[in-house]
Amino acid sequence: MKTSNNFLHNLQVKLWQKTEIVAGDLSVKEKKFARDMIQGIIKSKSCILRQIAQSQNEDISLEDTCKRYRRHLSKPEISTTLAQNHLKQECRKLNKDSLIIFDPSDLRKEYAKKMEGLSSIHDGSTGTSCNGYNILDAINVNIGDDGLRISPLVSELHTNREDTGVMKQSFFDRINDIQIYSNNQGTFVMDRGYDDRKVFSLLSEHEASFIIRGRRGRNLYYQGEELPFQELVKRVKLKHRYQSGKARLKAGIIRIGVRADPFPRKNSSIIHFDLVVGRYTSKDTEGIECDKGYFYLYCNFPSHLQESSEQQKIERALSAYRIRWKIEEVHRHIKQDYRWEDMRVMKLERLKALNSLLLIAVSFMYSLDQYKYQLAHLYSNLMLDRKNHFGKFKKFIYYRLALVAAEIFKGFKRYSKIPYRGIATGEVQLSCF
Repeated sequence: MKTSNNFLHNLQVKLWQKTEIVAGDLSVKEKKFARDMIQGIIKSKSCILRQIAQSQNEDISLEDTCKRYRRHLSKPEISTTLAQNHLKQECRKLNKDSLIIFDPSDLRKEYAKKMEGLSSIHDGSTGTSCNGYNILDAINVNIGDDGLRISPLVSELHTNREDTGVMKQSFFDRINDIQIYSNNQGTFVMDRGYDDRKVFSLLSEHEASFIIRGRRGRNLYYQGEELPFQELVKRVKLKHRYQSGKARLKAGIIRIGVRADPFPRKNSSIIHFDLVVGRYTSKDTEGIECDKGYFYLYCNFPSHLQESSEQQKIERALSAYRIRWKIEEVHRHIKQDYRWEDMRVMKLERLKALNSLLLIAVSFMYSLDQYKYQLAHLYSNLMLDRKNHFGKFKKFIYYRLALVAAEIFKGFKRYSKIPYRGIATGEVQLSCF
């Protein structure tokens, strides 16, 4: 029992250390506020200020606690400072094989009327438009022997009422930050929405590796000749075969170039990288393969893979892009477990600060996956379906870790103080004069 208590105490200390790092540039009162909010989000599994305040069990009234939270959330430096310090700390976990996955998300506020910055957004889940906010998200995925380890890196809230291009410029800024803080480690993995000449130019200029799913429609350079996309892909020989689960596919790879300028010029600069072309296949009753659709990946592999064989490069591209779906699972998890879309503060600055605090709280909870076996021993009813059944630990385990984290910090209070009972009491000190 003593060992388990020490282990849980160490986890509480780690949370205190993390908040001390991310809030290190803030004032003493702002640090205490950030620590209270992060603990409250973990304990309450909620983004609603009232429920966060209720989880703290403070001696003052609930109304006064909420007022204090709203007052600190209104400070513009809270959001930027916390987000930058968090990103700087998390980038230290990146290595040459890390996958940095960017993907936009959205917060639906379908019934909200008076929240600042509300605008019409596209809901990717339903394909419809509604009121809400756009989110720029990024996670880091490290591949280990015991499964995938996920670390949230970026979560920025934006509104369409901002100046045109603010979210895109923010994306470029975060790319620069990650490269600087990580010493240009990892590979950026993105979906078709980032198939953009400016994105290719930025990443290539900074010698960053990337895997981006491509869209058809542009001209590409192949062996010094500019060809339409559809004509070029016909020249790719799909000579490599792969099977992932039930999916079977053929794939090939060629070296291509993309014009950096949006319009043709006499001396246009060309960005060179690899194009992986894949085609899903299946077998009918007679064993004959039939076409089930193509996909295209633009790839600039890291230096340690440049001399690899075609097959190794294709395997790297396919496995990395398949992992891209994990960021969608992270979005769903936060919306379900932490009620991301239920944030109810009225001011845009408060929304951004609350979103940054949620990012840090979730990031700490995700970091507990390194202790999942110890936590399974202490909280087997929350972590395991049956005794010693660890098969699901290599999958998405963070729903279970969220339950455990809430249980660990449920009884933790920041203001718990142990009175000093040494020899030098106040009376003795006074008697010395």
